Amino acid sequence: MKQPFQDAYDLFRSEILHQMETFFQCPLSSYSILSGGKQLRSHLFFSANHPTEENIRTAFLIELIHAASLVHDDIVDESPLRRGKSTLFRDFGTPKTASLGYFLIAYLQQQLLTQSLLFYSECFQTLNAMCRGQIQEIQRTNSDHYSIPAYLETIGLKTASLFRLSTGWINSGFDMEEALFGYTFGEVFQIVDDIQDFCLHEEATGKPYQQDTIQNIMTLPVLLSKFKNEPSVDRFSLKKACEFGKQRLFRANSRFPERNRLKNQLMLSLKQLSCQLDTNTGCNNTLLSLNQNEV
Repeated sequence: MKQPFQDAYDLFRSEILHQMETFFQCPLSSYSILSGGKQLRSHLFFSANHPTEENIRTAFLIELIHAASLVHDDIVDESPLRRGKSTLFRDFGTPKTASLGYFLIAYLQQQLLTQSLLFYSECFQTLNAMCRGQIQEIQRTNSDHYSIPAYLETIGLKTASLFRLSTGWINSGFDMEEALFGYTFGEVFQIVDDIQDFCLHEEATGKPYQQDTIQNIMTLPVLLSKFKNEPSVDRFSLKKACEFGKQRLFRANSRFPERNRLKNQLMLSLKQLSCQLDTNTGCNNTLLSLNQNEV
């Protein structure tokens, strides 16, 4: 039997893929944003909601927001790879890829008209936050005045806000305690991703090695190195980033067992990273093989 979050993604594909391929007159099913992925946000959503037709539709819309954001991220990052596959940006260039992103957002807005006013409002607050986070990240690239609170604000807006929506929407209402769990989970999820940028190569992450570094993005390991006046990210800074993530995640608790299981999985990823940094002269491609695939 399929998991309900898979049902949500299947709905996403069946409803929108044919329209996109017809409109843009090109095959799109092989691209990672339209062919699967971790579906983590839907997984978190269904850990607290029954797989009713209405909830599958809600999870589908959450996945749609995520997919649209990935299209945009690949343009901003000029990324050739995502999940080990060629990106829309590499194959079609900025104009067509941007148009695909607009199409997804327009489709999302159309679908949200059938939802409750509260969910409509929460979705657009989330979209607003994600856009603001992206703008902040661009503006603060390679900044000498960037701080850890500013970094947390940026990843909170850009990444954690959608996790907040995924965990906060329960039984057609918004649960602030569970939303806070999702927000913290999302922050740490991004911290792990930032650490992996220095520790895993392309075949393990499915994206270019040290992409954030090349783009001069001020991630947590970079900030911790700058505070020590180090010319590059060192082992100590990566270890400290792991500890920072663990301390932050420790505070997050959900009343739903599956959410706590996923939290523990993410915590294990940080512990594995920290252990690898203790025992090896450098990170390697096998480190955290479970992390972003399982979590």
